[in-house]
Order: sequence, then C-alpha cells, then structure tokens
Amino acid sequence: RGVQLQAKIFQSSNRLNSKKMSTEPIDGEKQSEEKKKYKTIEEGSARIRYELKSSETRTKGKKADDGPVFYNKVQVFNRDLSVMMLALFAQWRYIERAEFRVGAGKKGAEQQAARIAERDRLYALSAAELDELIQSEKDDHGIVVLDALAATGLRSIRYAKEVPGIKCVIANDIETEAAVACAQ
Repeated sequence: RGVQLQAKIFQSSNRLNSKKMSTEPIDGEKQSEEKKKYKTIEEGSARIRYELKSSETRTKGKKADDGPVFYNKVQVFNRDLSVMMLALFAQWRYIERAEFRVGAGKKGAEQQAARIAERDRLYALSAAELDELIQSEKDDHGIVVLDALAATGLRSIRYAKEVPGIKCVIANDIETEAAVACAQ
C-alpha cells in the first residue's frame, strides 16, 4: 500500500531517534554475523522476522521460542479484530465525509435528501470498491495511527498493509529492544 511506517526509539536519556520501517518482504535479508536464530511469524498479510532466545540475549519468556521482544501468540484473534475494526472505521469515516461534502451549500430537506442519497450510493458499493475510494484520499485525509507499546511491530505492519486509507503508522515502544525490532 506504500504506507510509511516510523519506529520511535525512546532511550533512557529521553533522546528520540526516528527510523523508517520497510514493509518489503524479508526473503532477501542476510543473517547477522552473530548467527542469531530467527523465526518468521506470518499473520494476516504481515510477515516479521522474530529473534529467538539465545544465551546472551535478555528474554521476556522462558520457552525456547521466546525472544528479547514481547510477542503474544494468543493475541492473534485480538489483532485480527483490531485490524477489522480500524478498516470499518475508515469506511464509516469516508462515508460520513462524503455525506457532508454532498450536502454542503444546500439547506433543509434538500441537504438531508442529498446526504441520504450519497450514503445509499456508498453503501451499495462492494467493500473493495469503497476501499479504492478511501485509498484515493489517503494522502489528503488519511488516518494516522499510533501503535503505542508496539513490541514486535506486527500490529503496526498489519494496519499499514490491511487497512485502507492509512496515511502513516507510528510504532512506539519504551523498550529499546522493541523499538529496534520495530525499525527492522
């Protein structure tokens, strides 16, 4: 979708560094020289590389597939719902804005009739057609999302890839390891 993701890295010195995140596929990436082990996590249309536990890495969990950044597999359904709800919000927001544009300059019953006709026209569209209309306005009227406590950044990537009309997603986490993972 061409959405720009930003990871905000908050250091203990309160200094703020900003790194751009890429939503390009991970296939061609080289393994680090430290030979860290990773697993690929796929969820929705997002795919991330997740660092696994190693002896020199501080971990959040005790299992072999836990890593230095918090990832909760149980929350897949929750992330699915949040993506769907944000997509629904984008559609409702677009329809509301379109209704007011059509009714501008008209008064009373004429304004109300114009708004109802526009709403009915937009409700008759398929979700894909409505999503195309939403995408066409994203640069001027797109949604800016803050994913606070993003951890791995998986939800942020899903928002950028799956929700129409997203102008920018800001992935944020107070933990340096999580912010660095989001930036990657």
